Amino acid sequence: MPNIPHDTDTTDFYRLVEEIKLYVAAHSFLPPDFSCWRMGITADLAAVLRGKRPKDDLKHWQVWEVDNRVGWSLQNYFRGRSMQTPQHPKWPTGR
Repeated sequence: MPNIPHDTDTTDFYRLVEEIKLYVAAHSFLPPDFSCWRMGITADLAAVLRGKRPKDDLKHWQVWEVDNRVGWSLQNYFRGRSMQTPQHPKWPTGR
């Protein structure tokens, strides 16, 4: 039997899709081009922030706290729209 999302998961998912789209549009030269953006999921935000990255890389950093199911759904949604996703959950480089 498939995992059926709870109503709050669905509501959070669609609300965050719109928030992220607006954020990208407000900070991109050619919205809605997601290809130069990166999204990742981590349980250790401090480790991600300590990671090595170019000096200007945190310029448009944004954190959304969501449950695991919503996080993975968001990552899959935006990956399907050409947003980059890291290969490792702590993703120490890139935006």
